[in-house]
Amino acid sequence: MRTCHLHIGLHKTGSTTLQTMVLANHGRLDRQGIYVPRTRTDNYTRAHHQLAWELLGKKSRGVVPGGFDELKKELAARGMPDDILVSSEDFEWCLANKGGLRQLRKVFAEMGYRLRLIAYIRPQIASINSVYAQVTKTLSSAVDFDTFVADAIALRRFDYASTLLPLLDMKRLDVVFRPFNRETMQKGIAQDFLSTLGLDDAAIAGMDIPHPRNVRPGPKTVAACHELACRLSDSGIALGLDMRRLASRSVLRMSERLKWNETGFSGIGTVEAEAMHRQFAEGNDAFAGRMWSRAWADVYGADCWAPAPLNTFDRDTASPQEASEFDDVVEGAWKRLKSRDVKGLASDAGLSPNAAAVRGWLGQLKAALAG
Repeated sequence: MRTCHLHIGLHKTGSTTLQTMVLANHGRLDRQGIYVPRTRTDNYTRAHHQLAWELLGKKSRGVVPGGFDELKKELAARGMPDDILVSSEDFEWCLANKGGLRQLRKVFAEMGYRLRLIAYIRPQIASINSVYAQVTKTLSSAVDFDTFVADAIALRRFDYASTLLPLLDMKRLDVVFRPFNRETMQKGIAQDFLSTLGLDDAAIAGMDIPHPRNVRPGPKTVAACHELACRLSDSGIALGLDMRRLASRSVLRMSERLKWNETGFSGIGTVEAEAMHRQFAEGNDAFAGRMWSRAWADVYGADCWAPAPLNTFDRDTASPQEASEFDDVVEGAWKRLKSRDVKGLASDAGLSPNAAAVRGWLGQLKAALAG
């Protein structure tokens, strides 16, 4: 049976870097016998998120139905390649319930493909910290860090023994779990992924390997984005995905100029780390033993339960210079948002969007502010 290599993340395990590499090398991968479908990628400029959102029923993302029908037609036109590669970390959400996974398997089986899931696994301390930075950076959540951590510890998605181990026993489903650890990072996440696809060293050497993308922002950037998210929430303004990304990019570009991101945000303290150890250690050892025949600490290092040094930013205790610099960034971005200045935000973000894109963002912002 033909194989769909389905990269599902997990979230915050180098997915953007991998997708950038895959899209840039789709022709080279095709010559190696792995076809990357063009469907819903905007001509290979983005990963297959639209397919994941359609499957998950995320109508708020502006999904146009019919993506899988388009994919089926594309594959038929290509003569039904033996191996295809589809990537979106949002396919991870299909693992949250049996119905989602069943539907995921069904749509590819109907096209004649068995699934080979590929996921990278990151220790919970680093993962939860990084996920918080991501959702805050994109203005997706105004939740404070302590609440976010407490909620995350209770979530099933971070209990790998519960969510991932059962996949290993499913018939007609291949699963590859790779550790997101020092060894993988030293090898290179892109090189590790290409090896997992079956490419040899010579083929990997011929690929265009990008620098890491979507890296974790620094503590001041996270604090600035959190402040903006709180203001949006308090004002009852609900921005669409593209508009939030635009506002986020404008803040990130300003923070880059101020060198705020030289050290990534680290908000997990000793108390939170100990709570995660109590919650996940036993299950992690069971998962690592089954998957890699090793203890969790042997895979990720003896310090896998030790959090990085805290470096959260508090505007109220900052120096006058830091507070003034912080206020300039926040107030500048907030002024753009309140005044519907999409072109200004785009300029701040270093973008030159075409007229259609500007109208789309402006429409989103007007609708949000009007609501």
